[in-house]
Amino acid sequence: MASCLLYKLVIQECQQAFGCKHDHHFPEIILVSYPFLPMVLNADSGKNLDVTIQNLQASIDKLKKASVQIIGIACNTLHNLVKHINLHNMQLFKITDAVLADAAHKKLQSLLVLATPTTVYNKIYKQKEIETVYPSAENQKNIVNIIAQIEEGKILQQDTLFIKKIIKETYDQKKFDGIVLGCTELPVLHDRYPIVLARNAYNMPLPILDSSRILAQKIVAQAFEKPRP
Repeated sequence: MASCLLYKLVIQECQQAFGCKHDHHFPEIILVSYPFLPMVLNADSGKNLDVTIQNLQASIDKLKKASVQIIGIACNTLHNLVKHINLHNMQLFKITDAVLADAAHKKLQSLLVLATPTTVYNKIYKQKEIETVYPSAENQKNIVNIIAQIEEGKILQQDTLFIKKIIKETYDQKKFDGIVLGCTELPVLHDRYPIVLARNAYNMPLPILDSSRILAQKIVAQAFEKPRP
């Protein structure tokens, strides 16, 4: 579902930002959707680490054979493994870097990261200039349950309401000025049932940083700067 959404967002970005109207206006897109072993939970991620790295490398190798120039990975959790991968001189746009650059552009100083336990544990959104905060242990379990439902194709409006509740409860304990949808299943929910937030204690809207949408914007902008092979 996350790969489907990223593909849709890439097409929409081509249309809206670069005026693509006909088939020949769009960049060529290769989609590899690989059935990776479970890695949402830390225990599964550790157990499946070596095989997951091998499978990620095999997926990257397929893209190389297809003469791909620019890569985007529709998964936050996998970005923790990129350091182990040979990219064959292809340009990878890291979803974390794209989101953090967007946060810096918006002058955000503290982010609530909604993500898998593996992403939270590895602190892939941690940066000196921007503080990161996380939901309580109980709410982290609730996030995992929502992610699991989305993977099963259950995209429910009640889960958007639940996430808004988690955001409010966390904000009451730890103030922040932006929210990262740091698992690409969450943008799938946000795309169907938008997470619309009231203004915060400082009477300012809390921006939602949609990791899939931000990644689509970055890779499309770069695609139109590169000549086709």
